[in-house]
Amino acid sequence: MYSNLEDLVESGRSLLSIGANQIYWKVKWKNDYTLMECRKDMTFFDDSFLEYGGMWRHRLRPPERFLGARYTRDGIHSYAPYKVVNSKHWLYSGLNVKDGDIFGENGVDNNPISGCETDKKSIFTPNGFEIIAKGLNPADQTEENIYYPDTRYNWDGKGGSEFLYKKLSDTHAILNTAAIHSVSGLGHDKVFTAIVNNFLNKYLKK
Repeated sequence: MYSNLEDLVESGRSLLSIGANQIYWKVKWKNDYTLMECRKDMTFFDDSFLEYGGMWRHRLRPPERFLGARYTRDGIHSYAPYKVVNSKHWLYSGLNVKDGDIFGENGVDNNPISGCETDKKSIFTPNGFEIIAKGLNPADQTEENIYYPDTRYNWDGKGGSEFLYKKLSDTHAILNTAAIHSVSGLGHDKVFTAIVNNFLNKYLKK
């Protein structure tokens, strides 16, 4: 599945990734497609000769080489808005925002949308991925499910998702929201929805 997605993008199709921690464990269908295996102990799959499971990063195919960001525990189960960090980017076209503004304070469930699990760039992220917004999630959380602006925590973005864009050609690109809970902003947060719409309007194949 991972390889097919890479091939699709390499063929000239754009990718909109709304979520986080999406390419983590290697899984495999059994030959009769009745069961999907996830071998977290890196043992061999039942129906494959010498093909073993584990994390993609342990298979030398870390997700950030494709999507630009990888999951880390910093910020886990915290919910925060995004902060604009590149307000001149064309993805903000039609929006009256400036650097430092926040958006995504309320999703469909009234919680901030940079949340649950968050992805960030790493030393393995290829050149070309631009950060257009950054989740304000803290890295010092000591309990599950904390919500901005809980004053017990430092909402400094050290555990925040990095909302990424990469232009691959004039006709295709990658947009990665880098937070599992970000989808809750579609149709509920003006800025988040407009960013996604701007991306789709530019790259959607007619």
